[in-house]
Amino acid sequence: AYKMAGVRLDPFYDTSVGPANGGSNYGFSGMTNGFTNNSLAYTSPKLGGAVTINASAYLDDADDQDYNIGAQYSKGGITAGIQTNSNGAVIALAPTDATAVRLYGGYKTKTFSVGASFEQIDAEGDADKDTYMNLSGSYNMSSKTKLAASFGSVEDAAAGTGRNGNGDGFSLGLFQKVLPKTTIYGIVSSVDYESADARDVVGIGVIQSF
Repeated sequence: AYKMAGVRLDPFYDTSVGPANGGSNYGFSGMTNGFTNNSLAYTSPKLGGAVTINASAYLDDADDQDYNIGAQYSKGGITAGIQTNSNGAVIALAPTDATAVRLYGGYKTKTFSVGASFEQIDAEGDADKDTYMNLSGSYNMSSKTKLAASFGSVEDAAAGTGRNGNGDGFSLGLFQKVLPKTTIYGIVSSVDYESADARDVVGIGVIQSF
């Protein structure tokens, strides 16, 4: 649930704008990319027609056990929620011995959508909480053409440098559906890191659904 709350807000997910050449865009933590197994999860029916509650436990043979608890409001095109995660060593790409909180929200119509994700990750041994923020939006120019943009910011990241380091970045993309399950896209992206060289991307790609 923590991962998917970010995936659903990212119009560039699994394109080459991601700092790891895939996965989530800049401004989302690595916990938006990692998977796990040995999981027990529950999501409630909509309470009052708008609110769902979720809880997950991630089981491991070692002493480290993880859990996730969250809630989401969704009605009339508006989505808002919170996810909290306590991670030992089970979720791939997540920091070990850390607690994470994601606040997120969005608004969607047939013509456009906007979304925001804010994360704070408190890892053991890290003096500051890692802060990740992403704002995104998309506009349907026609039934087959979509324009998308996003801005991401990272502060106090434990990595300090490199592709997940501190900085600010933006992405802009045009997505064109050419067949019912085939979309081509062109994207540009740039991340200005505080302690490393900037990362600039120009890409053309194909999304094929099955």
